[in-house]
Amino acid sequence: MIIKKYEAPTMQKALAAVKKDLGSDAVILHTKTRRRNGLLGLWGKEMVEITASPDANLLEKPPVSNTGNLIRYYQKTMGAENKEGQQDKSLDLKFLHSDLNEVKSLVVSLLKRSKHSDVSSLSDELLESYLLLIEHEVSEELSKEIIQKLHNDLSGEDLNNRELIRTSLINTIKRMIPSVEPITLGNQNGVTKIALVGPTGVGKTTTIAKLAADFSLRQKKDCALITIDTYRIAAVEQLRTYANIINVPLEVVLTASEMKRAIERHKHRDLILVDTAGRSQKNALQMSELKSFIEAIEPDETHLVLSTATSYKNISDIIDRFKMLAIHKIIFTKLDEAVSFGLILNVMNKLNRSLSYITTGQNVPDDIAIVDPHKLAQLILEGEK
Repeated sequence: MIIKKYEAPTMQKALAAVKKDLGSDAVILHTKTRRRNGLLGLWGKEMVEITASPDANLLEKPPVSNTGNLIRYYQKTMGAENKEGQQDKSLDLKFLHSDLNEVKSLVVSLLKRSKHSDVSSLSDELLESYLLLIEHEVSEELSKEIIQKLHNDLSGEDLNNRELIRTSLINTIKRMIPSVEPITLGNQNGVTKIALVGPTGVGKTTTIAKLAADFSLRQKKDCALITIDTYRIAAVEQLRTYANIINVPLEVVLTASEMKRAIERHKHRDLILVDTAGRSQKNALQMSELKSFIEAIEPDETHLVLSTATSYKNISDIIDRFKMLAIHKIIFTKLDEAVSFGLILNVMNKLNRSLSYITTGQNVPDDIAIVDPHKLAQLILEGEK
């Protein structure tokens, strides 16, 4: 077995040296680029190094198919001529396209690995799964944690089994979703009090109307609605319209003391749903005011409503500010408007609260559902609604 190394300033010159010494049927075993040391180790010149062998049968399947054709392709692009002074016209285009596609695939793989160098040692299939998570906006830190779990759970040839990795990935994501807990009634003190909080524009009013319609019309429970959303008159009127349609009482309160009296008036009911005004998480005065209302309600559960159409950076800030309200559960809205769903997993990991509902449109009472963790894991991974 003969193995030789060739060094040149460019790939073309290195390949020409291989051909001249070993012939057109040489097998390229390895290529790399390195910097030759200059003065004091600085300003070194970049060189291409090729490891090659004249033995065409060295490998059962060479790393690049039909290496001779690839060398002849470089010959042709450089205008090189064969020994008779005639250009090599025997180039097989079918093999050429195969070679170029393989080189292109290798280049893309190298670029991906160089961008994510800390996971570059993974198998191609695991790296592909990692990049898929990143593409669907799962945070880099969480994506690495998920892939590391897969790497620990699998071994040997399983690490190269794309279908097995996909199934394991969905199951891993599923296990990372905290418990799914919709609203349940039957408080020992009588009425169950639920408050919905969140920033402006996430769909709290429509969501609370869906919940009221479901419990009142489908589950035949005695419900009442209370709103403190006095910042937007249109939102109050919208909720009043829904309340009239589903035939449940609605009260509008302006102060924390009014809230206490409204709660007292409806304590005989099965369920009180409270719609709070959308607050900017950056407005300390508004957040303090909202906290005083929540204390007056003394809710059995406070649900933080978040839109999946919001960037994770903004949602992360929202979570940090709304933590002061002692959040129990999370509702994700506007899944029909989201491009990807990785932020759901990011939020679940950051806040570690149960997930109660998701909403998928504006239709009342239909476009709301209790989450199926397996389907949600598929949604996060595949990005298809």
